[in-house]
Parts: sequence; C-alpha cells; structure tokens
Amino acid sequence: MKTWWRLGTVVTVLSIAACGGDPPELHLDVVRTGEEIHVMAYEVARPDACPPRPFVELGETSYSTDVVSCDGSDPATPTAWLGEVRVMQGAQLVARTAYDAPYGAVATGLFAGQTGLRVEVDGDGQTIALALPDVPTPIPVIDDIVQNGGPVTVTWHATPAAASVRVSASNGFGGPITHQPAPAPVVIPWTSDVAGFTFRVEAYAAPATIVTDFGQAHVWTGAAVERQLPVP
Repeated sequence: MKTWWRLGTVVTVLSIAACGGDPPELHLDVVRTGEEIHVMAYEVARPDACPPRPFVELGETSYSTDVVSCDGSDPATPTAWLGEVRVMQGAQLVARTAYDAPYGAVATGLFAGQTGLRVEVDGDGQTIALALPDVPTPIPVIDDIVQNGGPVTVTWHATPAAASVRVSASNGFGGPITHQPAPAPVVIPWTSDVAGFTFRVEAYAAPATIVTDFGQAHVWTGAAVERQLPVP
C-alpha cells in the first residue's frame, strides 16, 4: 500500500494484483457525482488513436460526437483490454459495469454521502484499485448563457466553491466541451447557433492525483446541472 499527497488530499493507492504481463501505460480520469462514477482512460503511447478523448483535461477545449471512431470489440482498440469496473465500499459491492473502450464505464448508484468508496478496474489479468477521496462536493448553478452572434459565454457559480468547471453543449449529435479553472465565466469558441442545445455544467473540487503501477489517475468530485436553450 502506498500513500501520496496531492493538492492537499491524502490519497491511498491500494495494492494491485498482477497475474499477467505489463499492460500499456494509462492515463485515467474518474469523475464522481452523486449518481454516477465515470471511469475514462487512454493509453499514453497513443492518446489520440480514437478521437476525441473521453475526458477533456483542465485548460483544454474539445468536442463530443455520435460518430464512432473505434470499434471497442477490436482487441487493437486502445483500452479494449480493460474489463469489469466495480465500485466497492470495504468488502461490499456497490455497483458494477463493463468498460466500453474507448469511451469508458459509467457505474450508477446513490453515491452522494457515501464514504470509503474505491474503484476497481480489471484488465489483462490484473486489477487497478483506486481509493476515492471524501471531499466536499461543489453544487453548480447556471446563472446565464449568452450568445450574441459569436462565442457562447456561460456564467455560473457553485457552493462550496469549485476548483474547475467542465461545460458542454449538445444538440443530441454532439457539440463543444471545455474544461476551465474556476470561477471565471466560461467562453466556448462556438459561433454556430445554439438554440435548442442542452448545456451541462459540471463543477469539480480540486482533483486528487493517484500514482499507480499502470500510470497516473485523476479523481474529480463534483456535481452537474443542465439547461436547454429554447428554440425561437
């Protein structure tokens, strides 16, 4: 067992049982909200093999799309070797799901207020075990969404204060996503008309950084709120 300190959070890395060879180095992002735990990963050696990446890192702007860029059933697809994902609380199984390469895994349940959770990810005969830190959850509110013939500006706030915010806009087929530091308004460089789009604001506490034998993982704790813009 190892203990690491990152951003004021003490994070414990549980032991990893190794039964196979060395898998590719991973970068993992785990997003925890009250009803979902979303696990996303990409292989460091080929990060953009299946664009877009499943999680937009802090300071980046990307897009979502309904176009499938890789076949998750193909063993050559990055992260296709990842299998079952479990949410555990001690010895109790809280939720389980399968990793859907290259997009990730979403475990659903009533996670709000739960403490001592960990995520286990199976792959290549081995298990990645990540202890989820128990930190206050920022609850976001959308104040306004403005587009005056140019980029979209989203103003928002969160209680308690958030460290960063991820804002996405979608018309059901895809749209822009940006992840920016708090608390400034978010400007999305999207000039097409967003009437009818659904905006989603996810506010996060400072992430916990976990170093594992498989690579680095970031755990983001937060909550989300959505607003659909009317169609004139």
